[in-house]
Amino acid sequence: MRFSVCLIAPEGYRFSHFLYDSCKYFCYTIEAAGYECCMVRNKLYSDRINIIFGAHNLTDPTAIEQLKQAGKYVVMQSEVLSEKTINAWPVQESYSTVYLPILRQAEAVWESLESNKRQLKQFGIDAEMFPRVGYLSSMEEIVHKKKKDIDFLFYGSLTPHRKMMIDELKMRGGNVLCVFDDAAIFRNDLIARARINLAPNQARGTDHLSSRVLYLLNNRSIVVVERCYNQDWVEHCFLSADAEKWADLCMETIRRPDLDKLAEGFFEHYKKLDMVDLIRPLIDKLDIAGRASSNDDSKEIQRPEETKPDEDQHESLEKNMAKKLYEQAVLLHEKGKTALAIKQFEIILEIDKDNQETHNDIGVLYFQDNSIDKALHHLKIAVKLDPDKIDYRMNMAGVYLHTGEIDEAIGCYQDILERTPDNVEAALALARLCSEAGLKDTAVFYFSKVLEIEPNNTEAKQCMAEQ
Repeated sequence: MRFSVCLIAPEGYRFSHFLYDSCKYFCYTIEAAGYECCMVRNKLYSDRINIIFGAHNLTDPTAIEQLKQAGKYVVMQSEVLSEKTINAWPVQESYSTVYLPILRQAEAVWESLESNKRQLKQFGIDAEMFPRVGYLSSMEEIVHKKKKDIDFLFYGSLTPHRKMMIDELKMRGGNVLCVFDDAAIFRNDLIARARINLAPNQARGTDHLSSRVLYLLNNRSIVVVERCYNQDWVEHCFLSADAEKWADLCMETIRRPDLDKLAEGFFEHYKKLDMVDLIRPLIDKLDIAGRASSNDDSKEIQRPEETKPDEDQHESLEKNMAKKLYEQAVLLHEKGKTALAIKQFEIILEIDKDNQETHNDIGVLYFQDNSIDKALHHLKIAVKLDPDKIDYRMNMAGVYLHTGEIDEAIGCYQDILERTPDNVEAALALARLCSEAGLKDTAVFYFSKVLEIEPNNTEAKQCMAEQ
């Protein structure tokens, strides 16, 4: 499977360059994940999956059919959506007549804002939440100057809110340089010279973390952010304050004697957010869909009795891919990346909804993530699919114990003991539960059962002696 990152950049449009870094992020990440990828502007390939940035800039209705004819494409949705327009712009007819139809016929729509996902859902479009951007070694592009001669740097569009915030900083004595559309080679040299980079929000109410901040973090830069609603996952990598205290924080930071040490500490934290691990589930999902589609498209007209081999081949393909995804999910869990492992398991279940092992594993992870209802949902399915698998029942009993649902836990342990009479763990759990409930005779029965299985069990011997 091959990809192309395509930027829609109309002639004369002054804001396209703000997506350049995002395009590079995606292209380099896809390559790092083991796939071929290129970057182009205003060009589509029929032999690649086109990942489109800036699709909101398409206003001619003929673009809908052009995209369809070009083949499979994904839209990276980067704008703030409302019912009738984007980014609080004046209502545009092309929003409903061009942009939304383009999203509807896309192979996938990748989105990073929950509010946008809800809005798209109202339009009948199911967007995939794009995982948060993380560290990518190939995006380290800035060599910092040993002597920095710029106190504060802001690059980007100077909206009214940003101007107000920066003017306030200047009034406090801040020496600020603002640039808008400098080419990357010159912009990056300014970043290398800057002691502190500024990240005020676009507007009040438009307060999501920007890709600008993440690019700076990837390049060992100190960033002072106006607090964003979705910064919790990465706020340990920069400084932030609410609008009223932001200028004060900027001035406090510029006076710090340990800026180099601070920058290095933030960078080390950010490096732990691996970009390839974050995006791999979405890419693998496209790979599965692409392989399945290619298999379907290659079929010739056959007599009914000749269809089974192709169906078997398709099933084998899905199972092999599910196995690959499972191995990746286990690896992510071992690295402590529970949320990403859960996402990977969810993709496996989309391929094979009756995979009992995956239902069990995702149930355990949901339990560790304190999502109890989801944990029980998947564990019950695992038990139903394979009633004789004791580990699944033990996991479900453990969840019931944690939630204080003692009767349900006892029922699970009794089922386990019925199926495996020599299961000392289940017998001991039942003995403890009955003892705590004041059921002395029943507790003695189960402690005796433990000693039948394991005569030297210290806990059971002690409890029997106390009876």
